[in-house]
Amino acid sequence: MKDLHFEALIRLYLLGKNIKSLAKRHNHDQINLAFVLWQLQKEALSISQLAKLSGIKPSAMSEKIRFMEKEKLIQELKTDDRRKRIFILTDKGFKRWNQIKEKISTKCDQHCVGLSLDETKKLLSILGKINLECV
Repeated sequence: MKDLHFEALIRLYLLGKNIKSLAKRHNHDQINLAFVLWQLQKEALSISQLAKLSGIKPSAMSEKIRFMEKEKLIQELKTDDRRKRIFILTDKGFKRWNQIKEKISTKCDQHCVGLSLDETKKLLSILGKINLECV
């Protein structure tokens, strides 16, 4: 069983690395950018929430957030608690999300050409069981 788990994780790692290398542009990782835009198009979130969801350190997420603010893809939502910074997408951010989503969807379609809809749903269910907290 451990050998199968190891093989599964290695295959996921290599697939992720392949997809990530296809998405690099100007030293800003498009996959992480897409992840943040995807999360923020669903709901307003803080840096720490985004970091936890993506499995990266808050300091690294903070750097990505600064870049996205500078590019006017996101903006800070004014709240009563000034200690907690909450972010939402701007109109430019929604447009960028749709552009990135289209590009990534094309690559995903190429990688998943052999999977049926049911298999894709099962894969997502299984991937949801992987503990990213220990990575």
